[in-house]
Amino acid sequence: MSDYLMAILVEFTGGDFAPDHFVRLGTAALFWGLLIWAAMRQRRHDPQRNRLLLIGFTLGLVRELFMFAVLSLSFSKTIPNALMQPFTKPVEQLLTGVSLVWIASAYLDSLLDARLAGRYLKGGVACLLAAYLATFRGWASFSGSLPEANFHASGYGVTFHLAGAMVLAAALVFLWRVSGWRRTALLVAFGVFFLDDALGLAYGISSESAITVLGSIRHGLHMFGIPVFGYIYGRELWEHHLTAEREALRSRERYQKLVDTIEGIVWEATADTLRFTFVSAQAERLLGYPVSAWLSDPDFCHDRIHPEDRGWVLNICRGMGYDGASRQFEFRMIDAGGGTLWLRNAVSVIAEEGQPPILRGQMFDITERRKMIDSLRESEAKFRSYIEFAPIGAFVVDHLGRYVETNRTGAAMLGYAEAELLDMSIADVLPPEYRETGRQNFERLKEVGSASRESLLVRKDGGLLWVSLQAVKLGHDRYIGFFQDITERKETEQALISAKDAADAANAAKSQFLANMSHELRTPLNGIIGMSGLLMDTDLTPEQLEYAGIALKSSKDLLDLIDELLDFARIEAGKLLFEKRDFNLQTVLKDTIQILSLQAEEKRLQLDWEVEPDVPLHLKGDPGRLAQIIRNIVGNAIKFTRQGGVAVHVSREAEEGGLVTLQLAVTDTGIGIPQEYLGRIFTPFVQVDGSSTRKYSGTGLGLAISNQLAELMGGSINVVSAVGSGSIFRIVLPFEKQEQKPMKNQEGENRTVFFNRDADAPQRARILLAEDHTTNRRVIRMMLNKLGYEADAVANGRDAIKALESTSYDLVLMDCQMPEMNGYDATAVIRDPASHVLDHATPVIALTANAMAGERDKCIEAGMNDYLSKPVLVQDLETVLSKWLEKR
Repeated sequence: MSDYLMAILVEFTGGDFAPDHFVRLGTAALFWGLLIWAAMRQRRHDPQRNRLLLIGFTLGLVRELFMFAVLSLSFSKTIPNALMQPFTKPVEQLLTGVSLVWIASAYLDSLLDARLAGRYLKGGVACLLAAYLATFRGWASFSGSLPEANFHASGYGVTFHLAGAMVLAAALVFLWRVSGWRRTALLVAFGVFFLDDALGLAYGISSESAITVLGSIRHGLHMFGIPVFGYIYGRELWEHHLTAEREALRSRERYQKLVDTIEGIVWEATADTLRFTFVSAQAERLLGYPVSAWLSDPDFCHDRIHPEDRGWVLNICRGMGYDGASRQFEFRMIDAGGGTLWLRNAVSVIAEEGQPPILRGQMFDITERRKMIDSLRESEAKFRSYIEFAPIGAFVVDHLGRYVETNRTGAAMLGYAEAELLDMSIADVLPPEYRETGRQNFERLKEVGSASRESLLVRKDGGLLWVSLQAVKLGHDRYIGFFQDITERKETEQALISAKDAADAANAAKSQFLANMSHELRTPLNGIIGMSGLLMDTDLTPEQLEYAGIALKSSKDLLDLIDELLDFARIEAGKLLFEKRDFNLQTVLKDTIQILSLQAEEKRLQLDWEVEPDVPLHLKGDPGRLAQIIRNIVGNAIKFTRQGGVAVHVSREAEEGGLVTLQLAVTDTGIGIPQEYLGRIFTPFVQVDGSSTRKYSGTGLGLAISNQLAELMGGSINVVSAVGSGSIFRIVLPFEKQEQKPMKNQEGENRTVFFNRDADAPQRARILLAEDHTTNRRVIRMMLNKLGYEADAVANGRDAIKALESTSYDLVLMDCQMPEMNGYDATAVIRDPASHVLDHATPVIALTANAMAGERDKCIEAGMNDYLSKPVLVQDLETVLSKWLEKR
């Protein structure tokens, strides 16, 4: 430092220049070298700025070394100074200016704006290079002609110094924006070099004596500016070091706080002695021991490890120092209260070059987890024990359906040893025809996660085993299933199914028998009733008329009995059908009571009926079944009443929205019913007097059928009675109300209208009658003649088709059961467009003695237009003919 100060004094006092120049250049080169060394050491810190500084410092060193070489050549007289000066002076000035531009750009980049620094670097270098190129060529030519010429005193030197001053002035302007001590130091450093260039300008226009003084001052400024850069850079390095230390301290504090908040114990120990060098505060909170005890006593932690675990834990930790492998293990420690804690220790080996390895790890409290694991293990052992000795089969399979585990019950049920099943899969115990279904079910189990079904398995001996199976997904590729032997139950079910099939077959046979009996009974009845009615319309004597009336009444009584039996059979078989259509309540009551009034008149009984004003009359339901219930109850009341009368009273019991519930009370003054019979009065075939000498006849089905009809319609019937005081039957039935009121004349429209035919009727309608029974064929033709119609008659469906192929008829009366071709098949031919029938739309009216449920629907589905049940009554026949012939 003293030599450097001496060199500065020599420069200012104008001493011997030669040795002083060497001292100055050497000292400046030393400073530049120190700055380069420092920049290279700090190149990872702010690499962009250090790269620019390193280039600037290197150019400064190159300038000093260049001038040192030039000065050496000059004093050694190797190359004359006159020859070197034209080349060395511009290079010296260029290196000085460019190095300062690079240094200024580095600080502008780090302290202000990178884009400003880039523009300044490009502009400054371009300006100095332009001055150099212009000056170098001009000065070389000029100094070559004048060997004693002075660069600084020439116009070329003035030009170069002016360019350098402009570049440094720009740097001073920009660096003025820097804050703090850096602005002062940078302004001093670059101000010194700016003053050097300013003095260079003055040098070119000064006297010889002033030049000598200015030259010494310029050398001194140059020597002063370089250490200022050293001061700036050194202070920055020191501040960076202090900042790094403070940041490291803050990082350690943050690390300590972070470590202390971690749930587990963070620790560090030497690998050879296992002495703890760091332990987090969690050690005291978790185990109750202060951190100082861990760090002061080398064996403190070792002595707190559970005696059963101490040996192997210490061996693992010491072994890690040799193999360098990380470890995780679980062990027990004794806390300050004497309790035992399970810890999981995750240990890593940290080995730095030239340093002994250390162990660093974390210990977590897993006591609760270990308790849960132990509990789960105990539960699993119990579960396995339960499964192993359970009375049902159990198994575990993998994702391919291969048995992984099975219990002895399941193996015994299948006839295998447990070890045998472990070499098999699900498909191996399924019948061949069920294996594809089993595979699909297993795939569905994988998707859904659970399954429950019944399956058929094959035992080892080839026998079949029905099981009830439940399966669930355990994990990624494990499925557990439980199965129970239900072979006996399946055999019982099969027996029940067989019994049900047999019962259904018997029921079907019974229904068929009833249908056949209905047909066979109604067919002769059709002749009896028809002929009796026709006979009574002829001129008969009073005695003959009485006989015919008795025959007709007996036939109708027999028909009513057949209808009751068929209704009972339909109800019992569950095949009774109900209609739902609009009807007028008053019309149904009036027509029904009118029919029953003849019986009342014969016994001289009063028969009254009344409907309260608030009862809706326009209803929707089955008027036929309602009339049947009224006929049965009122007819029964008339039968058991000797004197007095029977009254029907209709009231509204409830009404909500579109529904109304009606109560029909039938009151009589008859003989009454004993109390012991009230509970059985609605039982089929049960009568109060069931002896062979009973006074009142009947089958005992009327009340039973009425009660069942009411229940099927959603209602009920109950009775209140006392012997000698008469009875009150209350019928409660729900109905829907019609959406719109019918026309005023609807009541009249609901009544049967009879049309009188004149003598021209045969010419207006052509009717074909297909009936195989000779008597019925004759009776129906006579009825048609009475109504004014004539008809062609055939005996089977085939003949009917032939007749329709040759003649166009207005209507066909078609018996359903005929030889050769029945009525259903004949109707199908009529409706077939490909047949040769002349008119495929001819109305076909079914004539059937089968009064079973569904017969009407069967006829309509076959293509027939309407339905008449045998025995055919003249009134019914006339109604149907009027309906369909008017449409023709």
